[in-house]
Amino acid sequence: MTRHWGIAEEETSAFVQQELIKTIMVKKVDHSVFEFEGQPSSCNQRTGYPKSGTPNERPRSQRILDGQDRPGSSHAAEASGAVRGSLWNGAFVVMGSSTGGVEALEIILSELPVRCPPVLITQHMPERFLRKLANRLDQRLGPEVRLVDQVMPLEPGRIYIGSGGDHHLAVGHRAGKVLAGPVEGPTRNGHRPSVDVLFRSARPFASRVVGVVLTGMGCDGASELLELREAGAQTIAESQKTALVYGMPKAAIENGAAAHILPRDRIAARMLDLCKSANQRDYSGKLHQ
Repeated sequence: MTRHWGIAEEETSAFVQQELIKTIMVKKVDHSVFEFEGQPSSCNQRTGYPKSGTPNERPRSQRILDGQDRPGSSHAAEASGAVRGSLWNGAFVVMGSSTGGVEALEIILSELPVRCPPVLITQHMPERFLRKLANRLDQRLGPEVRLVDQVMPLEPGRIYIGSGGDHHLAVGHRAGKVLAGPVEGPTRNGHRPSVDVLFRSARPFASRVVGVVLTGMGCDGASELLELREAGAQTIAESQKTALVYGMPKAAIENGAAAHILPRDRIAARMLDLCKSANQRDYSGKLHQ
């Protein structure tokens, strides 16, 4: 049974809502934090993969990407800083997967410690199955797994899965807190939730982000993973050796987005290492395998 603050979920939905309001000081999803606009397009031309004929335009995922909240700004750095009273350095993981992703996620996430860095996941899957996936992982893993169907703060020891349906998963910030939340928007690369939208939203925090692309058809995530890497994030793509479908990882590798190419049984350890060294990175462009 999923539990929040040590109390059974079905007994405390009102309690949980009130605690979230107190914690992040919002009473509902505030789309000024997570606003998304974009074309229902296929992959960006930078991936080298064909488009479906729609205009080559990137979405404006969040207003936080504008002005003082651009990568490297003091506000973005402060928002992604350590939680008071903890050893968390503010680093977190954004991850995307599609066909074959459930098995890959179970293998990778099962290797994470209870107090792991926050992990945000976009998995291509219908809404009803995403809820089942979150419940299943929550029962099997050490970290707590949450379905992101409302705004919630990022905290160590928690894994956040996008709820899908009419919403993408995105990360933003408000009042000095880094938040995960659902954002409405058109399909991107033919998907909702879309990996590109999640990665785009993480760009203001790039120096503390590890981006990961796992097995899947197509090229969702490749374009924005490259943008993340160029903004200062560390990036990982699953190798052909273990990817059930090599489309998404291949696109990320071929366009230069992946700094690390690894089989899935080595991804968790590398993620943790990169999160620990979030402020001591070498962006020389060298490919690590």
